[in-house]
Amino acid sequence: MTFSSTGQYLSSFIYPLIEETRADLHSNIQTVARAPTREIISVGKAKDYPKKLSYRILMKELREIANVEGTYEPEVGDLIALTDVKPKCINDLNRPQMPYLLGLVTTKKEDRPEMTILSSKPIAFVEDEQEDKTGKEKSLFVVYLTNMTTNNRIWQALNSGLAGRNMNIIKRVMQFDSTVRITVHYSTSPHFLSVYN
Repeated sequence: MTFSSTGQYLSSFIYPLIEETRADLHSNIQTVARAPTREIISVGKAKDYPKKLSYRILMKELREIANVEGTYEPEVGDLIALTDVKPKCINDLNRPQMPYLLGLVTTKKEDRPEMTILSSKPIAFVEDEQEDKTGKEKSLFVVYLTNMTTNNRIWQALNSGLAGRNMNIIKRVMQFDSTVRITVHYSTSPHFLSVYN
């Protein structure tokens, strides 16, 4: 392809990035039964709520968990699912009485099992509302889906203003030189590809 501007060149990466993110998330949801999980003790509104759908989540301490293997340890940038059941299959995420919610981990506490998330929708079950009509406490779980840190950085780089950035590499890539001929040689080996100018 020939690009008329650096903006057009950068925007050509947007749809492939979206598709790569979608495919990665789809793959992880398909294998959600093996995903790390952790039980939630409480969910509360964070300081910047309702400006943002930001919530504080306190999880069960590791010392209270019998089998620590497969237990979720949050990292900033994690995309998670909040659900009322530990999923054994993909259908467990989308049950009619309690469909899952997506959240993005924005901060985590080092000294306690607490994190702040941005939620895809308002969370109805917060703090003292975490009991059902029978008075029984609901079980809530956080399920790890994928980490979005790299994808978010690429997205920001592609969508931020170009002013003041060092565009020399991109401009060099975009230069068209009709005297340069590229020859591609394929080998019978599937792992070998040679490119010559």
